[in-house]
Amino acid sequence: AVLRSPRYTAFLAGLGGLAFAVVENLVYLNVYIPDPSPTLVLWRYTVCIGIHTACSFIAGYGINEKLLAAVRGEVKFLSFDKRFFIFAMVLHSLYNIFAVLVESKLGLRG
Repeated sequence: AVLRSPRYTAFLAGLGGLAFAVVENLVYLNVYIPDPSPTLVLWRYTVCIGIHTACSFIAGYGINEKLLAAVRGEVKFLSFDKRFFIFAMVLHSLYNIFAVLVESKLGLRG
């Protein structure tokens, strides 16, 4: 069984989100922003990593055996429970809105 349990799949998805966040931080803090402030570095390595890991974990929790059946063509693709995926998207969107609203106040522009 590839997807042993929802928690196992969520854990693997969370690790994927963590890896993505680390790579994204390396690009943002070394390429896009030439001289990031200490506040920005702290923010990106705490809050940004946390939100990506959490959202990936939540989305991963919703992945189940129906996804494998969809890959095999047995059921319609994305016919599985989308609540977790949608919740993760809403959570990340709310974070993005929050970040835009407070970035100048917290010195997060770089």
